[in-house]
Amino acid sequence: MIQPADIYYESEIGQGNGGIVKKAIHKRTGIPLAIKIINVYDKSKRHQLYNELKTMKHLDNPYLLKCYGAFFVEGSVRLVLEYMDCGSMETVISVLNQLADQDFIPRMPELVISRIMF
Repeated sequence: MIQPADIYYESEIGQGNGGIVKKAIHKRTGIPLAIKIINVYDKSKRHQLYNELKTMKHLDNPYLLKCYGAFFVEGSVRLVLEYMDCGSMETVISVLNQLADQDFIPRMPELVISRIMF
C-alpha cells in the first residue's frame, strides 16, 4: 500500500468535474503515478468517488487502469492510479483530430476508437 510520504508530486496534468490529477513519482521505486485529488466536502464528488472506488475494487483486469490505493489528506481523498504516459483516450482523440484538421492524417473513425476502448 502506498503511503502519502512515499509520493513526490511533480505537476498538474488534468482537471475535471471530479477534481484535479497530478503526476507524481513513487519515491522508493521511481514509478510514475497519477494522483486524482477529490474534495470530500462536495456531496456529488463523494458519490462519484464512492462509485469509482467500488468499481476499481471489484475489477482487477490488466486492460484497465490500475489503482494502487487511496488515502485521505487535508479534506481530500487521493486516488493513486497508474500513470498513462500518452494521456487519456480523450487526449489522444483530441490530438489526432487536431492533426486531421491540419490535413496531416485522416480523422480516427469511431470503429477504431471503439476497438481501442474495448
